[in-house]
Amino acid sequence: MGEEKLRPLANILFPEEGFLDVPELFFRSTECFHEFGHGGRQECQRYSFDTWMNLFAAKKWRRYCDLGNLFLRVCGRGSLQIELVGHILDAGFGLISESLGTFDHEFGQNPSEHAFPVEIPGEFDAVSLHAIVGRESAMEAAAWCTDKAPLRKNRIAVVSCTFRREEYIRRTMGKFQRFMEENPDLQDRFHLFVVDNGKTLEAGSKSFIDVIPNMNAGGAGGFARGLMEANDGAYDRCLFIDDDVDVISESFFRTMTVADYLREEYRGAFISGVMMNLHKKTLCTESLTVRDGFWIHGYHGNCSVSSPKDVLRSIHVDPAVFDEETASSSWWYACFSLEDMGGEYPIPAFIRGDDAEWSWRRFGAHHIVLNGICVWHLPWEWKTSRLVDRYYLPRNMFLAHAIHDRNFRKEFGEEFTRNFDYLAQTLDYPSIDLFLASMRDILKGRESFAENPLQQRERLSRTCEKPEIHACRDKGKLRTLARQRLRDIKGKRGMALDFNTDPQCYQGKEEVKVYHLLHESYERRVRDEKREQRARREFQWLLYQMGIHYEELSEHLHACHEEFRARKFWDAYLELDIEAERKG
Repeated sequence: MGEEKLRPLANILFPEEGFLDVPELFFRSTECFHEFGHGGRQECQRYSFDTWMNLFAAKKWRRYCDLGNLFLRVCGRGSLQIELVGHILDAGFGLISESLGTFDHEFGQNPSEHAFPVEIPGEFDAVSLHAIVGRESAMEAAAWCTDKAPLRKNRIAVVSCTFRREEYIRRTMGKFQRFMEENPDLQDRFHLFVVDNGKTLEAGSKSFIDVIPNMNAGGAGGFARGLMEANDGAYDRCLFIDDDVDVISESFFRTMTVADYLREEYRGAFISGVMMNLHKKTLCTESLTVRDGFWIHGYHGNCSVSSPKDVLRSIHVDPAVFDEETASSSWWYACFSLEDMGGEYPIPAFIRGDDAEWSWRRFGAHHIVLNGICVWHLPWEWKTSRLVDRYYLPRNMFLAHAIHDRNFRKEFGEEFTRNFDYLAQTLDYPSIDLFLASMRDILKGRESFAENPLQQRERLSRTCEKPEIHACRDKGKLRTLARQRLRDIKGKRGMALDFNTDPQCYQGKEEVKVYHLLHESYERRVRDEKREQRARREFQWLLYQMGIHYEELSEHLHACHEEFRARKFWDAYLELDIEAERKG
């Protein structure tokens, strides 16, 4: 079997710029002594590639993909010893690792390639390599490969929508451009569409990137506009990716490879990229999301991926999750089949909850999470927004549940009450105003969702109180606050964080300083029992109305759902039909 016929599935990666300070994502190294050939014992370097970027999850690849024989192709110079190591994630014993074979190879003074066959017994979840590199030797590159041709040749439209996040999106555009220039064989298979909701980027087309000005209709509006380009361009798959992320271009390559080799029964699966913590790059903060009552949460929660055991645990998903109709893929990285979803568009939800509703339409479809397919993102506690979390999220999730959740009629009252009580306990009266506004708009049905998004935001900003914000530039203090048990502060005044605060931080307090990490600021919340009582009376009346009109409202929202996900609606909503008439 000639090496030129091997096709890479996943490249072995080394730290690139921006990740040089976290080599444990890529490899671990130690000094050792080793004897190569007849050269005697010499000081060597031992590299272990059983890491987040370089462990090969063989069992998962083989489950979802139709692969042939596996090989490890290495490009090196000098003397190298390659050991293949199999890994099992055992419920009782944790990680079990076993050598699967060792190969000594002399690559010569100039870099050359050699392919090592990889035999992986079925009980092993993954395989990795240990490389012992001799003096004046180096491993230049390597890849996990197969000798089988892919089943299909996908074309993928990468879509990102941005709103005034030029630094992030330009970095992504630059990485994508370099990735395409360095991979000429992929240049007809990827294209990046940047939908500019803020209209702050230079519009136009380059070799591999289009920048499209768009109305600020939130993430749903931006991704809907990009999806139009994907459908019109006859792409096979679409990859949604957030604008405020850092990404390694190998994620694009592995996504393409997985899609090309998917077994026919999984052809419509989502390929979901894990979200990593931008401030602690070895921390996986979320991957797959699953339904949890009214809200959603990360399937794995917080998980460090600095050891092979953690890597395997963070990509393991119980297949029952898909059968139980609970799984969704968040839009910070989600690749889906246009054959299955290309004719449909998101609901006009502006932001939050729209991605859950999008993938809930395909209940039963698998969401494939693999190591090395990921983005780095600010953790949620740094990205809170009252308007998003207290207006759009409850409103949008009510629509999603009313459409997709058969038991929601019995559950929504308790869920709404729990959320109102939390806001009252945390003295968050501006958020209560937004939460009540979301309930009033739920009762309006179509009128709320079809309202012009710019006018809607203006209406809400007039309606809801803006608390006084005070600067706090001491980042060290902010990070310290994030780790403290703030509820232990004595007296009538306290401190808390803005994201998912323990209500005990407010118990017995008349005034609380609430800190926002991303904005480096805080606001003062002062207890106002009369205001809470007025709000509670309105809440109970609105909840009663939602209960007695639930069946009627649910039928109405089902009808709206058919309208909202059609392109005709989106052409009008984004005023593209008006723009077309103007150009015509």
